[in-house]
Amino acid sequence: MFDDIRQKSEWKSIERISKGWSADEKYYIRTREGKSLLLRCSDIGKYEAKKKEYEMIKRCSQLGFLMSAPVDFGICNQGKTVFMLLTWMEGEDLEQVLPRLSADKQYMLGSNFKENPFSSSGTGGYSPGYKKGKEISSAFQV
Repeated sequence: MFDDIRQKSEWKSIERISKGWSADEKYYIRTREGKSLLLRCSDIGKYEAKKKEYEMIKRCSQLGFLMSAPVDFGICNQGKTVFMLLTWMEGEDLEQVLPRLSADKQYMLGSNFKENPFSSSGTGGYSPGYKKGKEISSAFQV
């Protein structure tokens, strides 16, 4: 499935991530140099939408937001899958963080995000990203 991705030869391991909000297949990748990456894969029918998403990520990453940065975008799996390769962003799942916050803080974060979803303070400093651990399953070596 991943043979069409240029950087695959640089990967030491890949682990499927079974958690997240999108329907994308997600993988945690560790490179031979020790870098961590996020690979997101979708059906080729979503190519145009995923290309727009990748372009938005590229633009936002140039604004200095604390977020996954774009690495590569393309087609793999013999033309059946569109992929997005991003830098890995350590953090806690928003789903786990929110219940620990007061109702007032949750409301404030929701209001800030609703008004300006691309504000650097829109998530109150919490990353709704993935955290290596329980959320990752089906580990295998490349």
